[in-house]
Amino acid sequence: MKQGTGKRGILLINTQMEKGGAQKAMLTLASQLDKKKFDVCVATMYDKDSFIPYYEDLYGLKIVNLQMKDVNGGKLKNAIKFVGGLFRLWRLTRSKKFDVVQSYSHYPNTIVPIISFFAGVKKRYTSQRMSLDYLSGLVQKLDKWVANSFFVTKVISVSEGTLQSCVRQGIKEDKLLMIPNGIKLPDKFLNESEKSTKIKEIGVEGKFVVAMVARLHRQKGHAFLIEAVKEINKENLVVLLIGDGELKDRLEQQIADFGLTSKFKFLGSRDDVGELLQISDLFILPSLWEGMPNSVLEAMSHGLPIIATDVDGTPELIKHNESGFLIEPENSEAIARALSYIVSNNEIRENFGKNARKRVEEFFSLDYSIGSYEKLYLSNGGETS
Repeated sequence: MKQGTGKRGILLINTQMEKGGAQKAMLTLASQLDKKKFDVCVATMYDKDSFIPYYEDLYGLKIVNLQMKDVNGGKLKNAIKFVGGLFRLWRLTRSKKFDVVQSYSHYPNTIVPIISFFAGVKKRYTSQRMSLDYLSGLVQKLDKWVANSFFVTKVISVSEGTLQSCVRQGIKEDKLLMIPNGIKLPDKFLNESEKSTKIKEIGVEGKFVVAMVARLHRQKGHAFLIEAVKEINKENLVVLLIGDGELKDRLEQQIADFGLTSKFKFLGSRDDVGELLQISDLFILPSLWEGMPNSVLEAMSHGLPIIATDVDGTPELIKHNESGFLIEPENSEAIARALSYIVSNNEIRENFGKNARKRVEEFFSLDYSIGSYEKLYLSNGGETS
């Protein structure tokens, strides 16, 4: 317990601050934990592009920047910053006397538990948010060694699919605990006039609108969606690409080469994702790998039918042919078939959307997810009950 407060001291730490699902999940947890029971501190290894002030204002939190990397710095400078960041992390955990430290992505998973152990933290949790199959062999081996060691109390996976991936990776089953992502159901909806205004603002009047909320990264499979749109060539179809990333120039070139410039709109990172989903007819996420994608949960909470790839934890969200379609990854033909079918079937689309909303309400509430973490943090061992 935190001395003098009767509260448990919790430190949550991730790799970097940017607009992404892992960041949103961590910050939502930090802001929603019962303040009568917990003193929560949030830290990040580095800030990718001045996102800390944005998130501090959005979530009402103070975020500690360990300054372990300069995105514009060279190797020597960043090596020095990394060592300095390790010292700042040790000093932070030592001075605050946290009861629990939890890391939120694979790089801090290999560092934070060790530093926290030597700083005297009793419970040290790591989080596996997706399969590590696409990381280097060295990172996978290091992650497995740390996870199986006495440095880590429990490894928390966001889905059963991710948990099984951890088992295949070699992490001991008794180290693993599954706590799914949860989402707060939207409580604000656009009226018809506001929808019309939004549709005009985005420039999608009279269009069938497909939304995709994802970083412009190879993992998310944008290239296969672009190929699928080329194959079906639906006249009134438009795709909203919501998110930023390093592949933007390449994807824009692919779209131009296919003559599809009028079919795609790059909207970048947005603060009005909920409103954009409300003017959309369908959500798609053709990822190559995932843990439990928050973007799919958010789209389901807005009653959208879903097309997504059958990877890791995604099938735990979507029931195939009930709330959407699950398709093979890296398969533009499968995307095209699913798109064509849903675009052409209003009744199916409406039923899928209703079922998606109902599934989120029943199984993926934010209250359940937060409650599971609170039980874990208050427990004397590593279980939630």
